[in-house]
Amino acid sequence: DAASAAVGAAASAGAEMSAEEKKAMREEKKRQKEAEKAAKAARRAEEAAAAAQAAADLEALSTGIEFLSVESVPQQQYGSYALIQSKVDAEKGSGRKFVTVESLADVAPTSSGDGGVWVRARVANVRGKGRCVFLVLRQMRATVQAVLNEGPPRVP
Repeated sequence: DAASAAVGAAASAGAEMSAEEKKAMREEKKRQKEAEKAAKAARRAEEAAAAAQAAADLEALSTGIEFLSVESVPQQQYGSYALIQSKVDAEKGSGRKFVTVESLADVAPTSSGDGGVWVRARVANVRGKGRCVFLVLRQMRATVQAVLNEGPPRVP
């Protein structure tokens, strides 16, 4: 920035400058400030374009994915499911009563008699044996084993 050094040197000799030199110095400062503003605006425009592109890329990833409704009953016991992304009204909720894995021993059977409960956990391990699949579900430190049988669910 030789121009700013020249402006700074001229400013130190401000008493000795003519009116034309002072005017030239002010104009140079204005040009520098405008150049800084233009660079800042260009940087912000680039950031906004990058953010818009990232949002468009994210939207493109989710296009064509089938989502399950929280009100729908699963049509199959296991296999490939659509995503549920917890898109429910916060006031109404999903209507499902989730149970923590730690408290499963204390859960009474449901009134419908099917013994089913909703658990939100991650699958820690899967083993297949014959026509059964054994899942180890983990929620923080607690684990539970779930069994899936091929075919329709059997009510005890």
